[in-house]
Amino acid sequence: MRPDIVSTLVLAVVALVLAVVASTKDPGLPLVRVVPSLAFPVLAGWLVKVFYQE
Repeated sequence: MRPDIVSTLVLAVVALVLAVVASTKDPGLPLVRVVPSLAFPVLAGWLVKVFYQE
């Protein structure tokens, strides 16, 4: 795999993990609801890039 694809995936996974950990510690944080919504398009873009390369 190319390094840029791996780094994008790692950043998206880190964002999701941090959001889950933060939401278990303090469910009232408004930013926690935003982080996963930003990480999912990154993951979707990565999957499209990996599986539909020409």
